[in-house]
Amino acid sequence: MDTRRFEPALYPGDVMRKTVGNIPELTEDGVRRNRRGILLSNNATSQTKTLTPTLWSLLNSINGHATQLPHKHNSVALDLAVSGGDKGKVYSLLGRDMDSQGSIVNPIRAQWESGGVFVTPPGWWHSHHNEGEATAWVLPIQDAGLYTHQRTLDIRFMEGEVHRLKKGVSRGATQDEQPAPEAQPLVAGTMMFGHAHE
Repeated sequence: MDTRRFEPALYPGDVMRKTVGNIPELTEDGVRRNRRGILLSNNATSQTKTLTPTLWSLLNSINGHATQLPHKHNSVALDLAVSGGDKGKVYSLLGRDMDSQGSIVNPIRAQWESGGVFVTPPGWWHSHHNEGEATAWVLPIQDAGLYTHQRTLDIRFMEGEVHRLKKGVSRGATQDEQPAPEAQPLVAGTMMFGHAHE
């Protein structure tokens, strides 16, 4: 007999927007937040706090004249621009690498249009920018439930990564790739799998 792993859940748009709107614009330290959003979860997924056992979703708002600084994660994201804000004024920058100043290297620009979608590839740095007056809203849907369960989501934020890079510490995928040294061919008999017999 098949057993349902979770039941569908309904998240009314007005309730979601009101909940995001109730998040203070300033942190406890008086700093303006660069992201305000709510993670959608389901009672059946208490371990991962995700929408389904595999899918993760977040309703996120970007106020006018605000930027969500670069961040990255191992999950792929399908981003729905629920409201693209002022036409032509809201966009995301995406790229494989970030430099030690916190800028995405050779970014691709994804312009937001209300009802439009764009993909954030897994492991790419991305930032969201609103140069208009109107608040913009985005609903990313990711396979992050799977990564969260495996503890491999590896979400990183620009602030922490820049601090490490300035110290010369790289956790990978933040600097231009260096060419790998030429590998020597394997010599037969130099690798052995299993147990050696004496």
